[in-house]
Amino acid sequence: MNTKNNSAVFNPIFILSRSDCAFIIVLVIALVITSRANYLLFHSLVEMAIITTGFLSFTFAWHLRRFELGPLLPIGIVLGCTSFISVFHMLSFKGMGVLGNDANLPTQFWIASRYFFSIVVLGTLWFSKAKINPIKFLVIFVVITIVLLIMVFSNWFPDCYITGVGQTSFKIISEYIIALIFIISMTLFWNNRKAFPERVTWLIMYFFSFSILTELVFTSYLGVYDLSNMLGHIFYLTASYFLYKAIVETGLKNPFELMFKNLNDAVNARDEFISIASHELKTPLTPLKLHLQVFQKELQKETVNGQLESKALKAIRSTNEIINRLTQLIDGMLDVSRLSTGRFEIYKVPTDLTELLSVIAKGFESQIIAANSKLILKLEPVSIEVDPLRMEQVFTNLIMNAIKYAPACTIEIGIEKNTETGLTLIWVSDTGPGIPKEHQERIFKRYERGMSQSAIGGLGLGLYIGRQIIEAHGGTLSLESEANKGAKFIIKL
Repeated sequence: MNTKNNSAVFNPIFILSRSDCAFIIVLVIALVITSRANYLLFHSLVEMAIITTGFLSFTFAWHLRRFELGPLLPIGIVLGCTSFISVFHMLSFKGMGVLGNDANLPTQFWIASRYFFSIVVLGTLWFSKAKINPIKFLVIFVVITIVLLIMVFSNWFPDCYITGVGQTSFKIISEYIIALIFIISMTLFWNNRKAFPERVTWLIMYFFSFSILTELVFTSYLGVYDLSNMLGHIFYLTASYFLYKAIVETGLKNPFELMFKNLNDAVNARDEFISIASHELKTPLTPLKLHLQVFQKELQKETVNGQLESKALKAIRSTNEIINRLTQLIDGMLDVSRLSTGRFEIYKVPTDLTELLSVIAKGFESQIIAANSKLILKLEPVSIEVDPLRMEQVFTNLIMNAIKYAPACTIEIGIEKNTETGLTLIWVSDTGPGIPKEHQERIFKRYERGMSQSAIGGLGLGLYIGRQIIEAHGGTLSLESEANKGAKFIIKL
């Protein structure tokens, strides 16, 4: 059985929720109706929505510039600049009467901003590994914005629309060039998609798709109020919406997924390293222990009556204990790594839990005597399907904890079958100092212990791993305890 949860398959077709889809449909219908009634109102509403999302994206990216946002940072900055140009595009649109009444000026603002935006997106993705200095980017982009505005207002920018003739060749060719730039950018982004969460990837892919459609549709209109112009603005708004979802909304709702993906990758790499390192560290321990056993047997042959001197016997036992302790620490690290990477597995077989507990308890007799403790067994015959090796790991840890944390106390190990609920109850209790209620949940977390680190050795992984093992069996591991009244760990399967 693999304990890793299988995540649902991501479907890019249904990337938006039903409420989002309903909102877009209603918005498009409302805009189409508005365009038929008053095209200037339609155009102003679309442009204000696009300008707002652009400034929001810039604000979001700028305030989070200290984090690793990758290409989203320069894209967010350039959105702020192009949104500023879009304000002039909206105010100069034919019929507004604010910055003239000619269709050429707003079309020039449009082409200037689209060249600016598309080239920055392409450059950002092309040099995605380059170090980004937000201040320098902002200064450069602001300078470019000012230069473009001066060029348009000073008639240094090529004509894009001639009244009575329509779009100029420069404007139409520019739309195709900008569409081609977006296609190249889209390809580069797709090749680098692993650097982004899957949802963000598809949101940006939809943004590119609708941006390309926008440019292509804008090559075909004859008048600034015709159907192609209206459809192009709808596509443009849709593209802006997807980019807004990718940069702002996803970032606000899932900041760790967006901003700290690199950190998550580093954590995964760490867990992978721990897994490999644990395997490598454990590899020489097994033959070392075998060599020590062989050495002990050979040494016994050379002694009188096969009896070792007390000093030699003590040294060998101490060495064995050190090896066993090191093996346990490495096993703990390895299990944590498996849990983190989703490779923790259990294999259930019919198991006599009563016999398993009896054998484990007998193995602790010498340690219990050395701790001046007393052992009580209350074992009813119970057999169920479990992973015996993993269950032995849990029982061993609970008994070791009782010996370590509650010396010179009574330790009780019990198992029974609840006939009413059908649950198997297993417990390990002691009459030691107990655990205060405010610390009871904490001790089940990684690297946490019931006493100070200086008081008791170990990594603090036993209870964390134990709970994961029991939960992987569909059971629970809990604690009942009060300060100075002992502790009782209860397993329900």
